[in-house]
Amino acid sequence: MSEEEWLAAAHPDALLAYLHEKAIARKLRLFACACCRRIEHLLSFSEFIRAIEVSEQFADGQASDEERQRAYKVVEDYVWSHPPEHSRFRYSDFAVIDAAGNWPVHICHPIESARRAAKSAREAMKRDPAYPTFLPAPELRITTIPVPSAELADYLRRSEKWKEAEDAVDAQFNAYGAAVQAAVLRDIFGNPFRPATVDPAWLTSDVVALAEGIYADRAFDRMPILADALQDAGCENEDILSHCRDASATHVRGCWVIDLLLGKK
Repeated sequence: MSEEEWLAAAHPDALLAYLHEKAIARKLRLFACACCRRIEHLLSFSEFIRAIEVSEQFADGQASDEERQRAYKVVEDYVWSHPPEHSRFRYSDFAVIDAAGNWPVHICHPIESARRAAKSAREAMKRDPAYPTFLPAPELRITTIPVPSAELADYLRRSEKWKEAEDAVDAQFNAYGAAVQAAVLRDIFGNPFRPATVDPAWLTSDVVALAEGIYADRAFDRMPILADALQDAGCENEDILSHCRDASATHVRGCWVIDLLLGKK
């Protein structure tokens, strides 16, 4: 894979395949959790949210493996003790199991979590075009990618060529969901062809406090403020500054700029 292909990829699978030998377990788990957070409104049981939270904490060393396993076991037991009709969207439940599960550094688990999250989102949108599946939390929106049109979906469903219509709707939903997940991956892993380094002089009290607050509170609306603070501290790295200031950029827990400033791997 070239740098141009990395930046242009509209599907997470190709990016994950490239990262196979280079990926760090923490970042892979945070990617899987970010995919699940995008569909958390579809989950069947409140403890699924808890499992995502504990998995994130475990990735950051703030929860023990025993705590993660307990949270994981609760959702796993729920899924296997309830028939599919008890779940609003079965794929979303299994996406959480993958994100919170017992796995080493292996690429298949985040891939499965991402795929199941995308399938769940697609199914929700197909059932009800007005459902806000593709209007996730602000930090997971991509303004440069068109959201699938509910009007188009409804029109295609009503057309006589229903199978072609169904395929067209699926393709549109799949393309959008994949593009979101690819953007999430790039936010977490940055550009592996142009790795950035941090100058200790940039780590002023203002910069560190802003980065810590953004990470803890998921307050990614503060990223432009962080860019100003970095510039005031002498940072001239255009990749870092533009990522912070780009209004269309996706930011999630594990964002490469925040990780860089906080010394997280």
